Amino acid sequence: MMNARYNKSELPANSEVIKGLDQAIDTHSSQDPPNKISTAQANDKGGYLEQLIAIEKRLREASKAEIQFAPEIISFGETPVIRKYTINTIQGREGSHKSRLAELFVSLLLKRREVHKDHFVGFAKNPMERPAVALVDTERNLKDELPFAIQSIKGKAGYNKKEDPDNFKYISLKPFPREDRLEILKTWITHIRETTKQHLVILLDVVTDCVGSFNSERESMALFDFIGNLCEDQECTFILIIHENPGGIEAKARGHLGTEAMNKASTALQIGFKKKSNGEPSELIQVKFRKLRRGKRPAPLNLTFSPQANGLIIAPPELVAEVNQEHQEKAPVTEVKDELFWALERAENGEISRNDAIQVIFKEINEGKAPDAKDWASEKTVERRLKELEKEPPAWLEVFSGYRNAKMYRLLTDVTTERAPVNE
Repeated sequence: MMNARYNKSELPANSEVIKGLDQAIDTHSSQDPPNKISTAQANDKGGYLEQLIAIEKRLREASKAEIQFAPEIISFGETPVIRKYTINTIQGREGSHKSRLAELFVSLLLKRREVHKDHFVGFAKNPMERPAVALVDTERNLKDELPFAIQSIKGKAGYNKKEDPDNFKYISLKPFPREDRLEILKTWITHIRETTKQHLVILLDVVTDCVGSFNSERESMALFDFIGNLCEDQECTFILIIHENPGGIEAKARGHLGTEAMNKASTALQIGFKKKSNGEPSELIQVKFRKLRRGKRPAPLNLTFSPQANGLIIAPPELVAEVNQEHQEKAPVTEVKDELFWALERAENGEISRNDAIQVIFKEINEGKAPDAKDWASEKTVERRLKELEKEPPAWLEVFSGYRNAKMYRLLTDVTTERAPVNE
């Protein structure tokens, strides 16, 4: 029985359900009206109940059918790396060539059939897919830097600089105030989505510049709600470029937006220079497959920058051997710290025991190394490095005692830092 009456002057603007409630009460004097309105309907002031019931019905039917997973757009060997309808990230420090890696993906998606696959360092495009690609840049100037990047993308895809592939769109948000960029981005992507029927792959370079503040929870949620809805309903896939925090916070993507991007990502790639024994970067660049929602993660990909190709190429074996020979410290604390961060990122609840962390890190840092290699590290070495970290944990790490006093690690997700100047 409904005892409460609603004040019509206080009705929400779109609440047809509440209006129907008033009409039902006015029309029927009986306490059990023929068209009784449930409490759920009465409380549904946003009008979402009908949509929720439809979603449940859709899921009920889908769960009874054979599940057909979305096809990959880009693969690495036999491993699907970027699938349709997903959010994917590439992160790295300043100057780590993350934009070049992303642009290589764009060229791969745009490439003409005659362009040889060897130009794409082991990545391959699904021949059954021909998506449109939209590049959103936030950093490079419009006079020469961004035009040169666009020219390079077209060249690697097999086009000359005078040609305009009909499935390649690009824009810059750099001229616009930060506080307006999110709405401007929404407007442009909606426009592009309405002008093509092809599947749309959108590259945001860099995603943290697409909002007024990457530490704003409200803006981050608004951006990822928009992105998520496009992936779900509008034939879109996203590749997000993320700057890692400067300073001592190893591998931590910047701000609340960076944290949210990592949570949403189906695939997370990390790119960076392998360091020499003196701590300086070598010429060897490693791409690490930090997260794959489905499938086994491949071993790190060894690359280097080629001025002649103006891009990334497979690192010569002699360069890999030279850097590995010089890099003789076993499980340096910076590497263990990096691997611990990613182990926590992949953990279901953001927690891992020290014993489990030892096993995960031991496997990761020895990937592809022979047991007699000079930099091969034992589990005892990894354990010593973790104990060193526990004495002065990084800002993103909480160390605590769990069941039976087992040492536990937890990832803190609210760590933020000020943005450093970017020169890539």
